[in-house]
Amino acid sequence: MSALDAEAQRATEQAERLSALLARLQQVLAPALHSVDVQAAEPLERAQLHATVAHAATVAASIYFLSQGLSPAEHPALRTDMVRLRHARLRVSLACM
Repeated sequence: MSALDAEAQRATEQAERLSALLARLQQVLAPALHSVDVQAAEPLERAQLHATVAHAATVAASIYFLSQGLSPAEHPALRTDMVRLRHARLRVSLACM
């Protein structure tokens, strides 16, 4: 197995573990999220809730990467998501003013 194949296998395993972690996070958060009547909430409240849940998932993924000795900021998909969330949370906070 070449070094490239080994690295691809490692990345695949990490992606599978991350997917399992996020699925577990969804299971844990499901009761709390279902207790909130999202459809009855005001649009701004829904935006805050969605941004908060997305942020929680990103933080969980970052913690997972850190626990594996990896830098979350160096993972392209996670880095893109962090930037996207930063902008979304900024837009929500500006709308709240």
